Amino acid sequence: MAKPPDSFVNYLLAEDAIDILEIILMYLQRVASNLTTISFLKFLREKIEKGELKAFKKDEWCNIFEFLDSHRDSLKQYSELECWPVLYDQFVQWVRETPAEAR
Repeated sequence: MAKPPDSFVNYLLAEDAIDILEIILMYLQRVASNLTTISFLKFLREKIEKGELKAFKKDEWCNIFEFLDSHRDSLKQYSELECWPVLYDQFVQWVRETPAEAR
């Protein structure tokens, strides 16, 4: 049997990723209940609705829990110089530009 092209294993469709993420977060209460995670899910849903996010790249998906856990209390220590995927930089910019009541 032929191996599928690499493009099939290097991304996860965004709508599927959100569903999977929410299921996993049900079991990771420490990560699921923090404000960063709640805001991140809202940010992702908005990007999907606007058609700006169609898929998660492998590095975005593989780092998501580490990112949410390491910044669960605040994004104040976040630096664009850190080696996070660009999607996370966009999220931090969105948080900084969006009033708290809107996130």
